[in-house]
Amino acid sequence: MLIGRMTAGLLSLVAIAAPAAHAELVVDDSGLVRAMLADGEYVPALLDIWIPAQGWSTRATLRDLEERDVERHAQGGSWTGVLRSGGGRYSVNVTISEAPDGAHWLATVECLEPGDVEGVHLALVLPTEAFGGGTVAAPGQDEAAMPARAPAEPHFY
Repeated sequence: MLIGRMTAGLLSLVAIAAPAAHAELVVDDSGLVRAMLADGEYVPALLDIWIPAQGWSTRATLRDLEERDVERHAQGGSWTGVLRSGGGRYSVNVTISEAPDGAHWLATVECLEPGDVEGVHLALVLPTEAFGGGTVAAPGQDEAAMPARAPAEPHFY
């Protein structure tokens, strides 16, 4: 499956998800968002890129980035590297920046060598205790309501 070039991103995740006076993303060395620090308290969160092999037998995530290059600065940073899945290679760039309306997270995935994959998926996992009933939006998309309670089966789109 040739992915070509696609962009997945979430704008104002912190501003929408954590209505705090000041909030920031907690990011590891692979660009994976692990939590948010809002008013001095850590709130668990997961924001990741998944590239599953056909049949979801395995999946590559930001933790698997090869040829990793990290640039951090006071207002965010960028993480670049290569993911391998289903025999293919995919260039990944994650950029995080802080703005007055919250933290902006943007990921770009480009196919270097096509593989037998299910696609490129944006994984957003948030606790309903902290985010239930809130809203989330992607660039160019309408806001979507977050469920007030966790569903019995998580939904993957």
